[in-house]
Amino acid sequence: MTIGLRSGALALAGAALALAGPAPAGARRAVPRDRLIVPGSSVANVGLGEAAGAVIETLGRPLKEATPGGTQWLYGPLDVWMDSTELNVLELIVAPVFGATRAQAAAFETSSGVHVGSSVSAVAKAYPAARCNAHDRGCFLGANGRETWFRVARGTRFSRGATISAIVIEQ
Repeated sequence: MTIGLRSGALALAGAALALAGPAPAGARRAVPRDRLIVPGSSVANVGLGEAAGAVIETLGRPLKEATPGGTQWLYGPLDVWMDSTELNVLELIVAPVFGATRAQAAAFETSSGVHVGSSVSAVAKAYPAARCNAHDRGCFLGANGRETWFRVARGTRFSRGATISAIVIEQ
């Protein structure tokens, strides 16, 4: 009987957390690994420098491929850019492009809750080391030769309330 009560209490606690809404910016939250953005490192378990075979093993075959100056594998709102010989991941982009919607792109987020659609202010709060300004068209976070850009759309006036239209991780 204790097990049943404990299970019920855990279910109620989980329901209360779900009803409480999103965690405040800067707070750590559980994000499914197949939707997790790790600044300077990875998106959806695919990391910078990863081999093409490992990308296919993790994400499957791309939905579309393009080669506009490099090999680009498209997985809905996730674009994986490979080097010219398709050996390594050079760049990861989460954005509502190539048929993906803003809601699909927003499903990918950091453990701090930052995603496409978050404000510049939310990025600055979650990542105090980020440099946010109009010149960069958003916020820049860099370390160890790796960069993460939280971009505001071209043509959008830069402000703390401007929303992020793309998240780019590159070497």
